[in-house]
Amino acid sequence: MFVAVKLWLKERLNLEISPDKSKITNLRKKTSEFLGFSIKAVVKGKKRVANSRIKSNAITKIMAKGKELINKIQKNPTAKNISLYNSYVLGTHNYYRIATHCTLDFSKIGYYLDRLIKIRWKSISTKTGSPSMIYLEKYKGYDKKKTYVKGLIIFPMSACKTKNAMNFSKQVNKYTPEGRKLIHKSIDKVSDFEFVYLVKNPVVNQA
Repeated sequence: MFVAVKLWLKERLNLEISPDKSKITNLRKKTSEFLGFSIKAVVKGKKRVANSRIKSNAITKIMAKGKELINKIQKNPTAKNISLYNSYVLGTHNYYRIATHCTLDFSKIGYYLDRLIKIRWKSISTKTGSPSMIYLEKYKGYDKKKTYVKGLIIFPMSACKTKNAMNFSKQVNKYTPEGRKLIHKSIDKVSDFEFVYLVKNPVVNQA
C-alpha cells in the first residue's frame, strides 16, 4: 500500500513523499511521530490503545519559545508582552492537550519555565492580584501559587489536562444545513472569554 500510494502521487500528481516523514512502523514495538506528537500502541486490559505524548524536540522548542518570552517580559514588563506569553501558553495547551500523557510533559515544561520565572522576574512579580475571567475558566481547580506581573496573572504552563480527541464525523461539513449547524455547535464550545482573549492577543507568526 505504501509503494502504491507513493507511485500514485508521483505519476498522477507529480508529488514526492518525504523519506524522513513517511515510513511504515509497528506501533506495538516502536513509537511514531506525527505533527508534534509521539504515538505508540500499548496494552490496556484486553486491547491496545494509543499512548501519545509531546515528542521530545517539540518539548525543547516549547521550552525555548517560553524562555524567549520570559526574557522579553524581564526586559520590558508591558501588558502586551505579558499577554503574548499567556497567549502562547494557552495556544500550546489547546494544541497538545489531546495527547493522552500531556500532563506529564507539561509538568516537565512547566517546572523548567517556573524556575526561570522565579529567577528572572524576582523584582517584577508578586503573589497577589485578581485573576482574569479567562484564567478562572481555563484553569479552574488549579490550586498552586499564582504569579502576577503589573497586576496581570501569568498562565501556568504546567496546568494542562488531557482532553479526549474525538473522531472525525462526516456529518460535520459546510455543504449541508445540518452539517453547518454542527460546525456552529462545535464553535460554541470555545468560550467568549477565550475567543476575545486570543483575538486581542494573537501569537505573532503562528496560525
